Amino acid sequence: MTFEFEAYAKIILENKLGENFSTMKETLISLNVPENFDESQYLDVNGNPTKEGAKVIISCFTSGINVCLQSAREQSISMIPKCCDML
Repeated sequence: MTFEFEAYAKIILENKLGENFSTMKETLISLNVPENFDESQYLDVNGNPTKEGAKVIISCFTSGINVCLQSAREQSISMIPKCCDML
């Protein structure tokens, strides 16, 4: 049996005219729970993650970052700061 969880992160930035940087205003996360799962085990009544939901979100984000870094490395794109080269 296979099943899919989807975790999303959205960042909201503000850029003022004439500035060459943006300011982070808000970060939102969400979790899509498979239909045949008990959503209340992963999200509370307000849609916030429970302890189990947080575990799934962290797992999704960590796996996503690992795949992104691996892909970047395969394409010779340096996304890791030089201080981390020793790790």
